[in-house]
Amino acid sequence: MVVSMMTGCSYFKSRFKSYYGKRPCDQSETRWISEDGNIVFSNILGCMTGKMIVNNQTISISVGMEAVSLEVYLFEDRFADNLPNGTSELVFQEAIEKWEGTFHTQNCFSVIVKKTTYFQEGQQIVFHRVENWNGPTFSDGNKTLIELADTVYSHETLNEIARFEGNVDQLHAAYPIQCIRTIKGAMAYRVVYRGEEEVATLVVDDAGEVILGKVHSLTQSEDLFQEITLGQPLQKVQESDPDGEYLLSYAGMPKVSLHYRKDCLIVIHYSNSNLIEKMEKQII
Repeated sequence: MVVSMMTGCSYFKSRFKSYYGKRPCDQSETRWISEDGNIVFSNILGCMTGKMIVNNQTISISVGMEAVSLEVYLFEDRFADNLPNGTSELVFQEAIEKWEGTFHTQNCFSVIVKKTTYFQEGQQIVFHRVENWNGPTFSDGNKTLIELADTVYSHETLNEIARFEGNVDQLHAAYPIQCIRTIKGAMAYRVVYRGEEEVATLVVDDAGEVILGKVHSLTQSEDLFQEITLGQPLQKVQESDPDGEYLLSYAGMPKVSLHYRKDCLIVIHYSNSNLIEKMEKQII
C-alpha cells in the first residue's frame, strides 16, 4: 500500500514536471499556431482566445486547460436584454473539442484528439509558439488620434497604407503605427493613420495579418445618429452611409459597422437578424 502511494506520488511529480511551464496557459502574452495555420490562439493576461478555420469558415474559439487536457469552446459577444445600458457579455457554448496534450518544450506541443466536432478521433495536431510576439500595445484610450499622431499623411500616402498587404510588423516597419485599438467582440484590432481631413484604417486579425484597409473622410457630421434608430435594419444604415466599414460582412468579425466622423467614431451593433441593437461613440 505504501509502495503504491509512493509510486502514485512519483508519477504525479513526473507528470507535473513534464508539462509545467511549457503549456500555453503557463506563458502569458504568447501566441500559438497549428502547423497547417488553421488554428491560432493567444494567451493575453490568462485568457486564451483565437480563431479556427474549418470548412472554409472562421470561427471564434476559447481554449481551456487543466493539467494536460485541453477543451475548445465556441463563443460570441452577445448583447443581453437583462444587462444594463446594452452591456455585452461573452457567451460560451459547450466544448466542441477535447484534446490531450504533450508539452515537448516551451515553444512546441502536440495534442491527440479525444472528442471532436471538426477533426478525427486519434488525429494529432502540432502547435508552435510564434516567436518575437509580445502582444499588441494598445494606444492610450484617453487620447485621440490627433494627440497620438505626430505625422499628418497626404491623401496619396493614406491610399498606399490602405492597400498594404502583409502582417502588422511589416506594416509598422513601413509606416510606424500611430494608433491601435481593440475591436470589441473580435480577435482583431483597428490601426489608424492621420491625414488632413481623412484617416486610413486597417483591420488586423489575431494572427497579425492585415485583412482590410480603407480611407475614410472625416468631413461628415454626426447626423447619422439622427437618421437611424434602434430596431432599424442594416440596409437603412448602408443607405445612410455607403462608405461605412461593415465588419459583419466578414468571417470572424463581430456584427458591427464603423462610421468615421469629424470628431468621433460611431459604432453600430446588430442582432443576428441584422437589426440595430446599439449605437455608441468612441474616440478615433
